[in-house]
Amino acid sequence: MNKTILYYVHGYKTKPEKIKSRKFRNLNSFFGEKFNYGYMSWNENSDFDKLLDKALEQTRDYNKVILIGDSTGANFAYQIRQYIKERKQNVKLILTSPLLDVKKRLRDIPFTGNLLRALLKINSPKDCLIIATNEDEVLEQKWIFENKFNNVKVINVNDNHRLEKFQNYIKEIEEYIK
Repeated sequence: MNKTILYYVHGYKTKPEKIKSRKFRNLNSFFGEKFNYGYMSWNENSDFDKLLDKALEQTRDYNKVILIGDSTGANFAYQIRQYIKERKQNVKLILTSPLLDVKKRLRDIPFTGNLLRALLKINSPKDCLIIATNEDEVLEQKWIFENKFNNVKVINVNDNHRLEKFQNYIKEIEEYIK
């Protein structure tokens, strides 16, 4: 059995009819059968404790876990990674257009109290790859580029919050996870 899983956590308001997000499909298409895959589907009213437990269960039997979180999903991926590390599993974390602090939102997008309670404020990310853009129209990301963090590789791309050119960044992700 392949002992590596790529586990993806989508961003806020991913449409239910798109069971798997565009970025997840891009990753699956690029990596093919190289990994097993997992996907955390959530919405603002989800029971995040149960989803966290489910993510931990789905990744339990793997030697290596590649966690990729997009936007709000990056916050959840960061949290999941902390628990996986406690189990002493090898884990790589990739954050795309990450929401690390809800106060850094540029748009007044209403979040439910349930969602707000589930999010951490992450001032000093560590041990990860961050792919983001200074042109992000949804989140203030400049602070990510202006600070030095512990073992964090930051890639500033010419794109928007949705990372429309995401497939162009998958080679960077591949290099990071090697």
